[in-house]
Amino acid sequence: MRIETRLRLGYVSLVGLLLVIAGGTALELHRFGTRIERDLGRAYRGASASLAVLDALEREHEIVEAVLATDEPVPERPLVRIRSAVDAQLDELENIAETAPERQAVATARRQLERYRRTADALLASDRRPAVESYDHLALPAWEQARAAVRTLLEAKQRVMEQAASTARQAAWQRAGALALIVTLALVLFTMLSRSLERRVLAPLESLRVTAEAVASGDPYRRVITVEDDELGLIGRQLNALLDRQQQLLAESEARRIAERRLLIGVLRLLAPDAFLLR
Repeated sequence: MRIETRLRLGYVSLVGLLLVIAGGTALELHRFGTRIERDLGRAYRGASASLAVLDALEREHEIVEAVLATDEPVPERPLVRIRSAVDAQLDELENIAETAPERQAVATARRQLERYRRTADALLASDRRPAVESYDHLALPAWEQARAAVRTLLEAKQRVMEQAASTARQAAWQRAGALALIVTLALVLFTMLSRSLERRVLAPLESLRVTAEAVASGDPYRRVITVEDDELGLIGRQLNALLDRQQQLLAESEARRIAERRLLIGVLRLLAPDAFLLR
């Protein structure tokens, strides 16, 4: 495989992993934030509606009790307005109820509230207004049961918010651990890429430099060690072949020079002794 191909594959893999990390983390955080926002929003709406119902029930109870205690005319408009607010908040609780116990609690609150209102209206409409003790004995138990059902809903919504907060903390730790693991993998991949670059590019280049310096210094037997079948390996093999060819040419030249010298000496020996001395 070519060095360029190796480097491109390595860096493309590293960049791809980083993009997957960034994109996956952003997408998961968006999904998690959306889910937490939805759960907390519903729980907050339910808790707010429950508190509003409890407050309206308290005011309705105070109005009825004050009328019965003072034998004054029934303030129809404030009472109707408070009861309408209670009914609207109960409708809101029914719409955002997610579990069977929550829906059952809303139904119980409605049933007990209707019972309380029937009894309270009967007491308010009677000619002889009973004492507050009679109101407490006849109507107040149903009011307390309706209030208890609403408080059950409020506690359930508070538990949902607490659970959502706990889930958010756990998920944050889990995602932090996963992100740390992925970053560690990216660092390991980058280290492996650097080691591969050092082993397959820098080391062969160093071998070429050392061999060239040795040959230039007069060491004709130094050769490049080639392992990989890439561009640097091809250059190393070509340099070795060039050095081998140069060594072969030098050997052939030396052999030819020795042969010529021997031939010349033989020719001179065949000539006169005076001519032999001239050599």
